[in-house]
Amino acid sequence: MRSRLIPLVLAAVLSGVAPIAAGAAGAAHRAHGAARAGGAVFSFGRVGGNIRPFTVTIYADGSITSSGAVTTSPQAHLSPDAIKGLKKLARAEHFDSLPDQIPGSNVNPDIASLFITVTTAQGTKTVKMHGGQSRQFQQLFAVLQAVAGAY
Repeated sequence: MRSRLIPLVLAAVLSGVAPIAAGAAGAAHRAHGAARAGGAVFSFGRVGGNIRPFTVTIYADGSITSSGAVTTSPQAHLSPDAIKGLKKLARAEHFDSLPDQIPGSNVNPDIASLFITVTTAQGTKTVKMHGGQSRQFQQLFAVLQAVAGAY
């Protein structure tokens, strides 16, 4: 069931991606990281190791910011339905039941970890994957990366 749900949720989320209105106010909002209504809903990225880190944050109002070794589309903005779709995907992937650390066996300590942070009404949870394998983590990370245009 879950394997069929992911393409449907991804399609719904991608259809909710809309450009931010052009103009000085929108550019200043993105450039200065102004406060956003509702705060961060999703953050993901790479930390540690010998490779440059990055963080992408998706806010409740649909705005997206990034820092570090990543580029995102400055035009990307998610609709409320897209945010709901991402939350639904996180629930479908049982993100809340993943361990805080997903280790790999025989992993060089110099490799970076990927992370996802999800904030819900129940609280905030961060999961780091350091060389491990988790289909749920990898699928959610890939969808977040795709909707944010982060590469």
